[in-house]
Amino acid sequence: MSFKELLKLIWQYLRPQKRMVYFCIFLATLAAVISAIIPIIYGRLVDTAVNQNPDLKMIALTLFVWFVFVLIANWISRFNDFKGSRLGNEVFQSFTTDIYYHYLQLPLSFYKDKKSGEQMNKVSRAANFIWDITESLTFYLLPSFLTALVAIILMFMTEWRLTAVIILILFFYTLISVIKNKPILEAEKKSNKLWELAWGHIYDSVHNIQLVKAHIKENEERLNAENFLNRVRHKMTDFFWGHRRLSAWRNNIQGLGFIIVFALALYFLIQKQITAGVLVSFVGYVNLVFRPFNQLTDHYRQLQRGMITIGRAVKLFDIEKELYGHGKKLKNIKGRIEFKKVSFAYDDKYKKVLKNINFRAEPGETIALVGESGAGKTTLVGLLSRNYELKSGQILLDGHNINELELTSLREKIAIVPQEISLFNNTIKKNLVYAKKRAGEKEIIKALKAANAWDFVSKFPKKINQKVGERGIKLSTGQKQRIAIARAILRDPKILILDEATSSLDSISEKLVQEALKNLILSRTTFIIAHRLSTILQADKILVFDKGELVEQGRHDELIKNQGVYWRLYQKQKF
Repeated sequence: MSFKELLKLIWQYLRPQKRMVYFCIFLATLAAVISAIIPIIYGRLVDTAVNQNPDLKMIALTLFVWFVFVLIANWISRFNDFKGSRLGNEVFQSFTTDIYYHYLQLPLSFYKDKKSGEQMNKVSRAANFIWDITESLTFYLLPSFLTALVAIILMFMTEWRLTAVIILILFFYTLISVIKNKPILEAEKKSNKLWELAWGHIYDSVHNIQLVKAHIKENEERLNAENFLNRVRHKMTDFFWGHRRLSAWRNNIQGLGFIIVFALALYFLIQKQITAGVLVSFVGYVNLVFRPFNQLTDHYRQLQRGMITIGRAVKLFDIEKELYGHGKKLKNIKGRIEFKKVSFAYDDKYKKVLKNINFRAEPGETIALVGESGAGKTTLVGLLSRNYELKSGQILLDGHNINELELTSLREKIAIVPQEISLFNNTIKKNLVYAKKRAGEKEIIKALKAANAWDFVSKFPKKINQKVGERGIKLSTGQKQRIAIARAILRDPKILILDEATSSLDSISEKLVQEALKNLILSRTTFIIAHRLSTILQADKILVFDKGELVEQGRHDELIKNQGVYWRLYQKQKF
């Protein structure tokens, strides 16, 4: 990301507050002029004081004016600090909201090869940088450089030779800072990447904490994290040492510059080419002019870090998100599904997961998907919800190509009970109303009873207001699946997808849930990915997959008679 692109991004979020920004810049300019005049004031005070007949009233008046200027400059500084922090916070909030919302709208194919922890760390660091840089640019660097500019103009008007020397020293000061900064920035760029990898690993370990504990891998995960963090530490050490060396160079140049200017000013004073007041003023100006350049080198590094970090994060905006709000909206559907010559691969580099799939599901039919693991069953139902972009073939819903339907309109007609249940770290009620926002308590309890979940939910101290823990860790696997089934019942869809939804239930619970699901399935087109024969026998049609191909379809008895792939799976009991 270039500096111009960074400014454009920040201004995009500052524009709604542009009047306040302009007002703060005006105040910053006023404060800069005042700060630049102050060295002249105490220079004049010195000249007045060393006169043979000093005007005490003039001295008192000048001191009072100086005091008033200091008060005004301090008030402006505090006001701009407050507004800068507030505007920086607003930019931070708007940027974070935008990138988070875009992140949520990215297709599932994006998440397939990405670590969530790494991505979240990237976004978090970028959001913090954009806050800091907004404050730095608008309310620190700008006022400092305005002060330096006004000071240099006044210095030229007072003594151009000393001013020329100071500018020459500033040139070398800036040149050394830029040259020495390059390896520092390179070290930080590498450390940023390592930080993302480290946090990605840490997040992954915490996310899979049950697996870690089950295999007693706590120490191994700690060692892995230490390995990542050690690599970060080495790069950060390079960065800090480089920064310390740069600071030493800067201090030496500034100190040498001060001595040179002071020596020349003394010489001019001895030669009576300048007054003592001018010497004192220039001593003040040296610090005043060097301050923004000190800040520049510090903030330049921050700007470079920010441009690297923010640039990496905003690349998310370049990834095409799922398109909502476009296409035909369907209010009522019957639920007829047809796959026509559907082929699919997750990436052009990979082989096809599905090959030339053709079948039709009539409204209200129950379709069982059968095959070995990796045969493409879960991918097929994922295509139905448009979780992945279909490039070959067509999927029709009531005769409409689903790629031409508005995405929200399509997905609100479908309920999914996946194999791996997703629950928020919230109450049972909050997890259920995720499917139907305005569902009342009676409706929720009815859905829980229908899914055979009320028997255990009713025993919790807070019942439906009981928190389930992160990813539902306080519930058993079977309980989580029954909560997910209740959520699907509450959604009341026209199309139901059960991805091995009863696989973790014991035989008694499964029987009760199967009874509850019968009424739900009756009037809905249902796709069931199941390994249990009892589930498959209920199906109106069984689709048999082998290596991504639909090799057989029909009812159980018909497929058994054919003695094909389904028969072999049946014999092996691999459902």
